[in-house]
Amino acid sequence: DTLASDERFKQALKEAATRKEMREAQDAVATERYMSKALSECKAMGLTLPLSLAVVYDSVVHGSWLSLSGHLGPVRDEKTWIKR
Repeated sequence: DTLASDERFKQALKEAATRKEMREAQDAVATERYMSKALSECKAMGLTLPLSLAVVYDSVVHGSWLSLSGHLGPVRDEKTWIKR
């Protein structure tokens, strides 16, 4: 709560966002926490389409992957699975 209202801190974050090091760090964290998990899930399920990866990645990022994957069930036809 304190940092959320700290204008100097928020300005420092905005400035850091323009730096190569910050972008690289953000990419590394996103890859480690989200993309690696999404790629692993797609491989395990036999998903190969870019849109399938996007669906899985988005669900992993938002924390709904376990619920969504359980709801959708096994992949019989990838395009049908994406539509569901």
